[in-house]
Amino acid sequence: SRSHSVTRRFHFTIHGMWPNYNEGGWPQFCDANYKFDEDDIEDIEGAMEFEWPSFMGEDGTFWEHEWSKHGTCALDVLPSEHKYFKTVLK
Repeated sequence: SRSHSVTRRFHFTIHGMWPNYNEGGWPQFCDANYKFDEDDIEDIEGAMEFEWPSFMGEDGTFWEHEWSKHGTCALDVLPSEHKYFKTVLK
């Protein structure tokens, strides 16, 4: 028998957030002119690294993908990159 116990701690992380059509499916890459700028989320970057890390590469590259693919499709509700990421963190 083991003389010690193993404690496992889990932390759920964010996969993403994107708008959906009422009929199903979702829009993608809606505004190529609105480029990701990591400086826009500098004040929440620590929270992003903890809550929404990339497990397959650099965090910034992953967040850029999420913004380009999904965030730009939510601009009518979340009108800035910062607002999008801050809302996801909430």
